[in-house]
Amino acid sequence: MDFFKLSGCELVSLAAILAITIAKDFTSDEIDTLGNFFSALGSNLSTIASAQREEPSASDSEEVQDTTNVTDFTDCDTKNSKLR
Repeated sequence: MDFFKLSGCELVSLAAILAITIAKDFTSDEIDTLGNFFSALGSNLSTIASAQREEPSASDSEEVQDTTNVTDFTDCDTKNSKLR
């Protein structure tokens, strides 16, 4: 099984199974401590990953889509929408 090729549903299921399995062997306080630890671990991994992402170079900036004129769809009038 390649962990990084699992679908979103498979990852959620795996996480739930692991949580249930781990929780069986610990007290409520220990489970809480483990949960906080894994949350901190996940947050730190996400922070490291975002810091490692490269900023677009000058040559790549021409390929970035200009979104300054994108409509804010929260103001849409659904009665006159052409997307029906």
